[in-house]
Amino acid sequence: MPTLPLLKPEKNANDSPHVVLLGAGASLASFPNGDRNARLLPLMRNFVEVVGLNDLLEEHGIDYQEKNFEELYSDLHFSKEHSNLVRRLETRIREYFSRMELPDSLTLYDEIVLSLRKEGSHRHVQLGPVLATRVQTQLPPKRASSDRLPARLR
Repeated sequence: MPTLPLLKPEKNANDSPHVVLLGAGASLASFPNGDRNARLLPLMRNFVEVVGLNDLLEEHGIDYQEKNFEELYSDLHFSKEHSNLVRRLETRIREYFSRMELPDSLTLYDEIVLSLRKEGSHRHVQLGPVLATRVQTQLPPKRASSDRLPARLR
């Protein structure tokens, strides 16, 4: 069985691969004041309010207060009774996120991606495609030279 390269303290080097897992909290930390137009990134606990789904849920008599949106949506999705509401929610959510724009300044995510070595890897469910485009098109060329970036971002 292959082994990972060892830490080489005498050379101040570690050639072992590393993994950084980031969740929604990191997204919020990257955009604490929202996107370029102050559009906020929601968490599951404030998703309804931030994205503006209150009216749709209230119109259908759905109690959403104090509920995690992921659980709420799952319950609605599997209920045949609310298929029209689910379609309307999905449309509104898609519209909300499609209007988001990255800020002009570097974000926490930019810094993380730029810190990866060529052998590294980056995966992000929410912002992956947006971040890859940003690295390729918007960051200073010296910082985002393609020979330094992980394969997924070249």
